[in-house]
Amino acid sequence: AYNFRIYGAPNFPSHDINYEYRKTPISQEVGVDLDLYCKNKGYLGVLLTGQTVYDWKCQTNSGSLVSIDMYDVCKTQHQGVLNVPKFSNENDPNSWKCYLK
Repeated sequence: AYNFRIYGAPNFPSHDINYEYRKTPISQEVGVDLDLYCKNKGYLGVLLTGQTVYDWKCQTNSGSLVSIDMYDVCKTQHQGVLNVPKFSNENDPNSWKCYLK
């Protein structure tokens, strides 16, 4: 997909229209904010309990840890558009991204 914008004249359509065409692909991957996700779910925040992508947990007020559904993270943070979670390196907890379906 490409971005396309037209800056029109008052009597559109007209041959005097100024336009801008940028051949820049719309991003197909974005990062995640797990702390924001946990807080939006009513938890204290996020806690990394190990050294892999699977070690992120939401922390409750009582100190309990709750697993994070990465599909739900992508769906809620990216309005259901970029809703496929993937990581690039299992040993890098920060490598989670959300991708197009």
